[in-house]
Amino acid sequence: MARGGGRELNEDPDVWLSRCLLQDAIAVLELDRVLDASPEELDGYRLGLRTARQNRLELISRCTERRVARMDVAAGRVNAKVLLNPMDSRLW
Repeated sequence: MARGGGRELNEDPDVWLSRCLLQDAIAVLELDRVLDASPEELDGYRLGLRTARQNRLELISRCTERRVARMDVAAGRVNAKVLLNPMDSRLW
């Protein structure tokens, strides 16, 4: 997801978050497969999945922070416009 060069900020947040959560579900299936095929590799594989999940959570956090920052900037601009031109900003 991070390979998109900021693409994640332009995607629908619900779709993007669902895709991240789907990775957790796939990880459970992968662990089951590794347990059947190579039980001795399970711990190493589990640690790798944990690292991948932590990286996804950090990515979600960073992208959420950027999204909130962009909303704050937009809200600040709107508030300044209303303050400077109250008659032009009426809703009716």
